[in-house]
Amino acid sequence: MTKHELQDIKKGWQDDDTAVSYDDLRFTTLIGKISDALDKVAIKKGLARISTDGMILDLPCGTGRIMEYLYRVGYKNIIGADISEQMINVAKNKIQGKDQVSFIRTEADRTEDPDGTFDAVSSIRFMGHIPREHRVKILREFNRICKGLIIVEYSVRNPFARRIKSLLRVLTVRGRLPSQWKWHDVSHDELELELKEAGLRVARLINKLPFLSESIFVVAEQSAKNS
Repeated sequence: MTKHELQDIKKGWQDDDTAVSYDDLRFTTLIGKISDALDKVAIKKGLARISTDGMILDLPCGTGRIMEYLYRVGYKNIIGADISEQMINVAKNKIQGKDQVSFIRTEADRTEDPDGTFDAVSSIRFMGHIPREHRVKILREFNRICKGLIIVEYSVRNPFARRIKSLLRVLTVRGRLPSQWKWHDVSHDELELELKEAGLRVARLINKLPFLSESIFVVAEQSAKNS
């Protein structure tokens, strides 16, 4: 993927129609509802070590789906960050009136947060859109601003799950979301190497749906904590 294509993807999210319709297109079908529920189960498991008083960054926050869930299960100090002002506006409407929840517009690989600001960072349905060299930059930034756990969703190659996914896309989002948003998957070795290059290590792996899904939630922490 070229830099120009990456910029196209960024622009693709900064669209009012995409932001307003995203949840309906992605999460209102039966498959979408199951996927949403499994995402939230994984997030809760990944954050088990983080106090509900901890400061959490959700990047990208999109329409606020994960933020709303985190607030509902007891986390209150939540910041949603996204490059798309349009997505943030949808999220604000969804989470309006909740204390200690705020939003910032930012690039993922160069935030303005001080070192060690957050106790946890969650990044869901994001890395699959990003080419490798940019993923490592983003992970390094997460490492810089987070003193605790980083929960990142990756797509890890699984031929059987890939066939299942192709079939399900016919029933869910094929033709409904822009086709230029290519999905990037990795092997387990590539995943660990990316984390290592960013100064991180795997603390835990949570399979979204073992054998049936390529989605894996990586709970990562700073490599120094393992020394």
